[in-house]
Amino acid sequence: EELNVRLTEESERIPKDIERRGEELGRMLKSLQNDLATERRDRLSREGRIVKQVEDHRQFIEQLMEEERTERKQSSEEIRQEVARINNTKKREGETFEQMIVRELEELRSAMGQDRLLDPCQRSGVR
Repeated sequence: EELNVRLTEESERIPKDIERRGEELGRMLKSLQNDLATERRDRLSREGRIVKQVEDHRQFIEQLMEEERTERKQSSEEIRQEVARINNTKKREGETFEQMIVRELEELRSAMGQDRLLDPCQRSGVR
C-alpha cells in the first residue's frame, strides 16, 4: 500500500515537476531571445553610427583634398602668370636697352660725321 501511495505521489509530482521546469526553461528561452534581440538592435544602431561617422569623415577629407587641389591649381596659375609677366618685362627691357644702344650709336655716328666737317678748333671746344 505504501508503495502505491508513493507511486501515486511520484506520478503526480513528476509531471508537475516536468511542467514547472518546462515553463522555467520557456521563460529563460524567452528572456534570452529578448536579450539577443536587444543586443542585435543595439549593435545595428552602433554600426549605423559608425558608418555615418566614417562617411562624414570621408566627405570631410574629400572636401579638404578638393580645396587643397583648387588652391594648388590657383597658386600654380599665379606663379605661371608672374613668370610670364617677368619674362615679358625682361623682353621689353632688353628691347628698350637694345634700341637705346642703337640710337646712341646712330647719334655717335652722326656726330662723328659732323665732327669731320668742323675745323680742329671747334672740335676741341677752343674758340
